[in-house]
Amino acid sequence: MNVSADGKAVFIGTVEGAFLVYDVTSRECPRLIKQMRFYEALIPLNHIVTSLDGKIVMVSSRESNVIFVLSQQEAENYTIYGFIQMDGYILSLAFGFKDNLVHACAILSNNLM
Repeated sequence: MNVSADGKAVFIGTVEGAFLVYDVTSRECPRLIKQMRFYEALIPLNHIVTSLDGKIVMVSSRESNVIFVLSQQEAENYTIYGFIQMDGYILSLAFGFKDNLVHACAILSNNLM
């Protein structure tokens, strides 16, 4: 689970692999606004990482070598931009910065980074 930079949306990953986006502007009554799946199999979503600038969400599983990248913004309907295929299963996921550019940083099952 993670929250958007503006605090208006919550991103939830389930053990069955569903990705849910809830509008939480009304804290008493959260509203489901988006639901999707990234994997064909029932693979749990273990990592949901939001960028501090409010633009990107990365989603992955410890049982996969793929990181999905999507919009963090409701105005873009949380569009999926694409994916990054890694050389091992993703054990940990974070954003990194180098030379003023944002990078996906992951610790992989084969100890690569």
